[in-house]
Amino acid sequence: MILRILACLLIGGAPAAALAHLNGVPTTAWPGSPHGVGAVSYGDYTITWTDYDDQATTGETTIDVFVSRTMPPTYRMGTRPRFPADGDPPIALALGIAEDDLENAVVWDTSSVPPGTWFVWTVAHDEPFEMVAFARGVVSVAREGGSVWPAVIVTSPDASSRVSDASFLIRFEAFDPDQSAAIRLEASRALDGVEWILLAEGLPAEGGGSFLWDTRAFSPGDWMIRATIEDARGLSTSAYGRFFVRIDRGSTGGGGIGGKGGSGGSGAGGQEPIGADGAAGAGGVGAGAGGAGGDLGPKRTTGGGCASARPAPPAGLAVVAVALLRRRWQGGTPA
Repeated sequence: MILRILACLLIGGAPAAALAHLNGVPTTAWPGSPHGVGAVSYGDYTITWTDYDDQATTGETTIDVFVSRTMPPTYRMGTRPRFPADGDPPIALALGIAEDDLENAVVWDTSSVPPGTWFVWTVAHDEPFEMVAFARGVVSVAREGGSVWPAVIVTSPDASSRVSDASFLIRFEAFDPDQSAAIRLEASRALDGVEWILLAEGLPAEGGGSFLWDTRAFSPGDWMIRATIEDARGLSTSAYGRFFVRIDRGSTGGGGIGGKGGSGGSGAGGQEPIGADGAAGAGGVGAGAGGAGGDLGPKRTTGGGCASARPAPPAGLAVVAVALLRRRWQGGTPA
């Protein structure tokens, strides 16, 4: 079967990157900074990342870098993050950076954005895939003499620990410059982040913290975690876990606290792949420079220009894409 797929690829003239994906993975530009909480910027802040194109020609892959005031609910790799409809649109810092650019860094002038807690994320265009990755940490943008916002991140579940049978240890990191904040933890099975169930509140916002979640009363399936920090000044920030917690009791099964799937759904359908609708939401990031989302901001042209709608891959490549993923990505940037 593999030989037949390879033959189709060769006959179809698929690029080397497609062949690499048979035994590799699509490129993901994982942000290296910010890595935690407590990073306060009054001017320039350097965002870094690491990327690779497994056994493939790196010149075919480009990286986009974005920042946003809000973090979308937990999403599956290969799907479109769902930013809150009432939030500020993401801001593009750089588009079309070639992956073989060894600098892997962008300097962000934070004086150009309002004070607050900001999230950093990247989109790696590695056709036919596009991979979205959020930084582990956040940046607190401030002005000299002004207020510094509190911040929180969820550090567990992480990539190595995210399955629960009876309990799960949620971990978080908090930044409380006013020394008056508290943490609230919630869980939801809805992929669009609705119908939250309170797990704990009033937790101390002192650096690293944790909460042991008794999952025995909750229905099996994938759950997302949201942490919110709020201080006495009324300043607050919410962040989601970058990975789901899967409650799996094996053969013991049983029901439990659940909730509706929401528009994103927690069953069949799930979250839609990037580019499924081919257009940005109101005020969102467009599919190309000056697209539906309006001005995408400054553009770094090292990689040969702005990200834009991509042509459909060759037929042979489509075979591999279907074999590797349940859904193909057609192109575009997160809304």
